[in-house]
Amino acid sequence: MKKLGIQLLLVVFSLAAWGQQTVPPPQQLASDYLQKSRVQRTSAFVLIGGGAILSLAGLGQAVNHMFDDKPAGGALMLIGLGMMVGSIPLFISAGKNKDRAAAMTGSLRMQQAPVLEPARWRQVAYPSIVVSVPL
Repeated sequence: MKKLGIQLLLVVFSLAAWGQQTVPPPQQLASDYLQKSRVQRTSAFVLIGGGAILSLAGLGQAVNHMFDDKPAGGALMLIGLGMMVGSIPLFISAGKNKDRAAAMTGSLRMQQAPVLEPARWRQVAYPSIVVSVPL
């Protein structure tokens, strides 16, 4: 019974080893980074705006019930403050993605290559596409 269990485990582990991904994921283009930056920036503005509205609503409740014995508006103010703080990483990552998109450049250049002729080396120009992707 032990041998059967060990053999079954070996078969399961060998099948799992064949299930590994061998093709690398596709590279992102500059347009992908710009789209990601726009979505993150929009989300950050929604969070900061919603947080400000909730904080002001909580502050309004706190002012209206200032002389009562029950606390009011504190939870809304804290949630709003949390939303505003949560927008900061989105603004930072949106800026980084925008910079990554700006750093990806492509151009067409004329390169020189040495070509051996019967008596001498000669430089021949050929067109090339240059793509710069920062890693």
